[in-house]
Amino acid sequence: MVSISLKFYKELQIFGADELLKRVYGSFLVNPKSRYNVSLLYNLENLPESKDSIVYQAGMLKRNYFASAFEKYFQFQEEGKEGENRAVIHYRD
Repeated sequence: MVSISLKFYKELQIFGADELLKRVYGSFLVNPKSRYNVSLLYNLENLPESKDSIVYQAGMLKRNYFASAFEKYFQFQEEGKEGENRAVIHYRD
């Protein structure tokens, strides 16, 4: 199991972070452990042939969660939307 706790978790949910994680991790995404925001569960006895890819994606969990804000605003730019609120993410104290 891989779990992560992010202080800016709720801020990124607004930008579709949960949907992005579902898209990237699919069935590996499970209900988070207590005190964590996101958990991934892997059956180590039954890893697919592409295990290097799975290990890489697990290591990219924080980056992928954070990417949701960028994806949303890149989409706004592609669609020519103007006047959208700025993304403010309190990443550090």
